Amino acid sequence: MKRLIILITALAAVVFAAPVSAKDFDPYMIQIGYTGAPDDTAYVDILVKLPADDPMYTDMGVQPRRIKKGWLDDDSNAVYEYENLLIDPDDEIVKYDTDGYVSLTCHHRCVRLLTINTDGIGGYYSRIMQQLELTRDMGINITDIYEKYGDLKAAFVDEHGNILKVTELSRTEYNNSEPYAFIVNGDKLTLRLFGSGDKSEMTALVKAGITAAGIMAVLGVAAAVSTFVSRRKKRGEDR
Repeated sequence: MKRLIILITALAAVVFAAPVSAKDFDPYMIQIGYTGAPDDTAYVDILVKLPADDPMYTDMGVQPRRIKKGWLDDDSNAVYEYENLLIDPDDEIVKYDTDGYVSLTCHHRCVRLLTINTDGIGGYYSRIMQQLELTRDMGINITDIYEKYGDLKAAFVDEHGNILKVTELSRTEYNNSEPYAFIVNGDKLTLRLFGSGDKSEMTALVKAGITAAGIMAVLGVAAAVSTFVSRRKKRGEDR
């Protein structure tokens, strides 16, 4: 009977923990994919409503880098050689400031790298078109940026830093099984974040209470079954 109780308890733990035990992804590494790009698009940049007096604002941030070539080393690890797109302060993407929206890559201090894939490159980058990497030391991830600055936009940019098209304001979706990403489809931008999207303390407490109550209910049923079986066994012995 003890084994039965242990089995039921373990099953309850798995069942009630399942909704909150989804895979966690890195909020400092954000994939960028796009379709419906104008001709001559070299990469997609993200636009954020970042004022010049914000402590995170910088006049000139990182240069987007493109994978020039890739190969496997002796241990079958992918190795890459990069080249920077030479974006300078006079280019349109750097000077862009419309309705307060500016380039995240060019003007936010938390951006560490913007890597652009090249057709035919293997390894990790074969699965994505671009990747935005944020600096961990600052403790500002993509969810923090969204919550502080609000909806974002995306800009299609050519080799020389000219803006070819700007999307509409972003919509946000939450997903427990896919990594953080910006998904651009023509004029549409979707920011995909990890989780359910509901972070209120009250909701967390309610969910925890429901889980605890469910586990207690299962344990109660197990105890009742154990008591019932024990009594029947005792009655049989008394006879």
